[in-house]
Amino acid sequence: MIKEEYQAFEEDFDQAHDERLKKVFAKLDNEFPAEERILRLEEQKAKENTAKALQELEGYDRDEEIIPPTHLDEAAYYGLTGELVKIIEPNSETDPVAILVNFLTAFGSIVGARPFFEIESTEHKMRLFCVLVGDTAKARKGTSWDYIKYVFANIDPLWKDQVTTGLNSGEGLIWAVRDPIYKKDKNGNDILVDEGVKDKRVFII
Repeated sequence: MIKEEYQAFEEDFDQAHDERLKKVFAKLDNEFPAEERILRLEEQKAKENTAKALQELEGYDRDEEIIPPTHLDEAAYYGLTGELVKIIEPNSETDPVAILVNFLTAFGSIVGARPFFEIESTEHKMRLFCVLVGDTAKARKGTSWDYIKYVFANIDPLWKDQVTTGLNSGEGLIWAVRDPIYKKDKNGNDILVDEGVKDKRVFII
């Protein structure tokens, strides 16, 4: 008898406990939607991962400013690319690294998708996605690009028309390199409604 009463009590307790939990979660859902809770958890996780990575850096001091390297190794300025950078640098306020990065990125765009170099069995195209970081109106990021744009625009005037600025969405990028678009007429025949983009070397800044 005692065992049966205990089991009944345990079931009632579990049910009451579950009801309380449901109310708590319902209140949480009202105050903090699930999407917001997930976002906050992801943000917290990202912060913790960043802090952990910084702590693992050899000699890292939380109060010490991390200063990036100011010079690249001379090997970075190899060949024709390096020669061009060295011609521009003495006559400009721009950083040679910015000139170099712009040159390599623009080169990957202007030659298109066909050239590649092979590592093991993988073909690596020339496309690069680069970021220049510097103070607005002081770091001369735009100036470093203007030099390279001038050089490549003279090499291939058609490529100059593929250079654009601003990217609001992935759909915008897809539209910039779209194929021809066809629609069916009432008889089931294909009708060209958009010629698409023939030159897909879009270069977005």
